[in-house]
Amino acid sequence: MINISKYKKNNKKIIKILKTKFFTYLARQNLIEIMNV
Repeated sequence: MINISKYKKNNKKIIKILKTKFFTYLARQNLIEIMNV
């Protein structure tokens, strides 16, 4: 039996990190577009 609760906790952490990275990436893309205009 795999410890599911532990896996879920880690999964949430990973999702949070991915979301942060994604939003940082989006913000950078927007900044680049603003600079180019």
